Parts: sequence; structure tokens; C-alpha cells
Amino acid sequence: EPGGRTVRVILEALEAAPDGVLGGELNALVAQAGLSLDAAEKAKARLREARMITYDRATKIWRLTASAGEQLR
Repeated sequence: EPGGRTVRVILEALEAAPDGVLGGELNALVAQAGLSLDAAEKAKARLREARMITYDRATKIWRLTASAGEQLR
């Protein structure tokens, strides 16, 4: 399922970057995986709703939430 693959790409990228990932970089990683920007936006929205990732508008950085980090360990 593409949505699941996109979620995995995003979570793996954020898990590997404790300081977070810039939005453009995260979208580039999704594109490198052969997935669409639309899929990236939908996956980020689902992950935000599930409180697994956060977005800082000032810095434009995406991060895993503490609870998501614990779930992935």
C-alpha cells in the first residue's frame, strides 16, 4: 500500500534525525523513494493527527514526537 510505504519512509527519516528534518528534505526523501508529493502530504497529515510527528512552522522542521520515538524502539 503506497500510504503505508510513504509513512514508513517519513518515520525512518525522522527516526534517523533526532534534530528533525526540513520539510523540503523530507519531501525529497519521499520522492527518491519513488513516491509522490501528494502521498507525502497525506502521510504527514495522518502522522500529525496520530500525534506521531510535529511540524515547527518557524523553522520548517518535522520531528518525531517523544511517544512515537518510544513506539518505534
